Amino acid sequence: FLDDWGEEEGSSQRDLNSNVSIWCRSDEFLQLQAGDWEEHAVLLCNFFLHKGIESYVVCGKGIPEGPTVYVLARLQDSWKLVNASTGRMFEATDPQCTLVDIDVVVGQNNIWGNVQKETSLWRSTLNLNDAKAWRPLFLGNPPVEATQCVQIADILYSEPVSSQADVLQRDIRESIAAYFEEWRLPSITRWHRQTERVLNSILKVRAQK
Repeated sequence: FLDDWGEEEGSSQRDLNSNVSIWCRSDEFLQLQAGDWEEHAVLLCNFFLHKGIESYVVCGKGIPEGPTVYVLARLQDSWKLVNASTGRMFEATDPQCTLVDIDVVVGQNNIWGNVQKETSLWRSTLNLNDAKAWRPLFLGNPPVEATQCVQIADILYSEPVSSQADVLQRDIRESIAAYFEEWRLPSITRWHRQTERVLNSILKVRAQK
């Protein structure tokens, strides 16, 4: 994860304080291997759409990050809000959702602005057909095509390097073990390696499913 201000070297303080934000295409994001809320959300939304799942990019305010971007997707017969950067998913009606305000919803063919008096998530309707709640940028049914899509239809994925994955797995395991050992002080933590191997094999099977 890399915030906008860190993506461009030599950015002046004036640039950092401006409201200009550059969004990368999904292929650019994967090539750079760095991006923030919007790049993660657009990539996940594109993935859902490729799988035939109705999805939208949602811009609003989250806790604790402030201005943020989530994905609204119809999963398991209900609307879910997904923070693509953290992997956390909430029911759209969940008052504990970390997305607290919604300003704009972006779909494949239109963009809707939230004109409701109350923009907090749990007090807002997500019915984009409600003209009293949402104002579309493009008119018509279906809306007039305003511009061509900037996304590349076919994204080439490079094969992951297994050695790097092994190093990452080892680092994560050692970090978690260190936290547990520190948490259990002054007791001595003795790890059961056989149990670790059994759990690892179970996790691999579950991940493949």
